[in-house]
Formats: sequence, structure tokens, C-alpha cells
Amino acid sequence: MNNFLNLLQFLTRITISKNLKYSSNMSDSIKYFPVVGMLIGGIISTIFLVFSLFPKFNEIHLLVAIIIVMSEAIITGGLHIDGFGDTFDGLFSYRSKEKMLEIMKDPTMGTNGILAIIFLIMLKVVSLDILLKKNIFWILFTMPSIARFAPVVMSYKAISARKNGMGELFIGKCSKKNLFIAFLFSLASVILPSFLYYRNIKISFIYSLSIFIIFLHSVIFRASVYKKIDGITGDILGCSTEMSEVIFILYVLIINQFIFA
Repeated sequence: MNNFLNLLQFLTRITISKNLKYSSNMSDSIKYFPVVGMLIGGIISTIFLVFSLFPKFNEIHLLVAIIIVMSEAIITGGLHIDGFGDTFDGLFSYRSKEKMLEIMKDPTMGTNGILAIIFLIMLKVVSLDILLKKNIFWILFTMPSIARFAPVVMSYKAISARKNGMGELFIGKCSKKNLFIAFLFSLASVILPSFLYYRNIKISFIYSLSIFIIFLHSVIFRASVYKKIDGITGDILGCSTEMSEVIFILYVLIINQFIFA
């Protein structure tokens, strides 16, 4: 339990206790990444349900989508979005490995990072607006959870590109057992809410395939990062989380538009 609470305070702005000391074996808590995502998903789902009680709710879907994206960023303290921007600043600077790592560590944001974040938020808001108009709100619970399976995959047997970074807590320290447990948590985060919503296990199975897409994307993304900086960093883990959220949202959107339309 202490490991999970440590992880919760590490990945979010949720404070359980200011006196809670970080565990020396915090890397073992990596299996709980999707569980932290479930908690975040529960919070933003509650926000949606509160707004759904408002009169003329159907006229403010776009506003609700913006508030949900903003709320998630507030809960995480923008941790993953920052990593997303830093990653695009560094990897697309087309400099040497050392310079890329230096750029990613720089607290100031460059043009690549700013543009990447703008397009990321636009994709999330517009896609969520379309889905929420169709009342497909179950994805709000799943989205943060399944996305946090990506950094677990990225960390498995990985090499750290930088010493003494925050990512050092997890990079290369994920066991096969913890990877499998994280997979089960992610699977549950898709199967349960989608089944409760559709009451159809076949539909839930189709949505659960998004886990394998995220897994494949994580493997390919890690390989491409290796070619540039010979390893991964905490920023890369955060970037993989944000990209996986978008991948999941777009997957659900495509399935609904072309299969269940």
C-alpha cells in the first residue's frame, strides 16, 4: 500500500500525507501505473457526470471537453505534458545525443515543444467533444489508465539515457511480472466500463485491442528513441503516456465512426 501511495504522490498532485517517505523500492510500484490512471479517470468521469446534470448539457460538450482535459492536466501537475513538450524539443532538434539531452533538460520550452502541446490538446479536446456528444463517456475512466500502460512497456528492459533523472526510478527496473500485472489492470480498465456501458462482451473485446496497439506503439517508439539518444528518459515516459491517450481516443473514435455507426 505504501508503494502505491508513494507512486500516487509522485505521478499526481494528490497528497495523501506530507510525511509519507518515498520507498527505496519504489520501482516495484510500476505495476500500479494503470491504477493511478483509474483514479484520475474516476475524478474526470465524476466531473463529466456533474456537468451532465446541467440544463441544456447537449449545448456545452466542447466546454466540458476542455474542462476535462484541463482537469487532468491539473491533477497530474502537467507532468506528462511537460515531458511530451520536452521530448519533441529534444528529439526533433536534430542535434547530437548530448545536445538533445541538454535541450530536454532545459526548463524553457522551444517552438517544437509548444507546437506539439498545442496540437496534442486540440486533438484531445476535439476528439472528446465528438465522443461526448454521442454520450460515450466511459472512455474518461479508461483513457488515463490504459495510457499509463505505455511507460511500463517503455521501462521494461530499457536503458536509461541519463543518470540521476526522475525516470531512473523505473527505467530498466520493470520485471516481467510487473509488466503482466500492469497489463491486467489496463485490460480491466477497458473491459469493465465498456461492458457496463454496452452490455456486449464482443464490443468490449474490440475496444480491448487498443492495449495491443499501445503496446506496439510503445515498442516502436522506444526503438526510434534509442536511435537518437541510445536510451530513454523520464520525459520520454511522460511523452509515451500523452501519445497513448491520443491513440486510445482516436481508436475509440474510429471504431464508433466506421464500425458501430
